[in-house]
Order: sequence, then structure tokens, then C-alpha cells
Amino acid sequence: ARTDIGNPEQEDFALYPNPFNGIVTLKMNPMIRAAQEKISVENTLGQVVYTDLLEGVQDEFTLRLEHLEEGLYVLAVNGKKQKLYK
Repeated sequence: ARTDIGNPEQEDFALYPNPFNGIVTLKMNPMIRAAQEKISVENTLGQVVYTDLLEGVQDEFTLRLEHLEEGLYVLAVNGKKQKLYK
């Protein structure tokens, strides 16, 4: 399991730890973060199970996802110009 965040200057965003137990950290590339508005988490059926707004100037956000059952999810960062999936 990957638990490092890689090099955020080269990635749009990174998630850690992965797999997670309920709390996930989202680290945004500062150049990408400036253009972002909202994040969402979808289950494998495409249902949105979590949404939040990226506010402030920080490049790192903590997502509290304890309510999710064990399984596979897709995190999307929805910006005005692009969608990013990890």
C-alpha cells in the first residue's frame, strides 16, 4: 500500500494514507489548488458520498471519511477548467 505523498510539485494532488481508516489527507499542488472549488468522493456505483469546498490558502486538507464503509472510492477535484481523479 502506498503511504507516501510522492512529489506534489509533479502531481496534481496526492492522498495519504491509502488505504485509509477514516481520515485522509489531500495535498494539492499549489498551482492546481488555486483553480479548484470543490471535492467529491464517489463510490463504485458513481454515487456521491462526500462533498466539501476547498477554502483558504492552504495546500493540505484533512477529509473525515469515517462514515464510509470499506471499499473502493474515487476522489474528484472539480475545478472550473478540469476534473482530476485519483
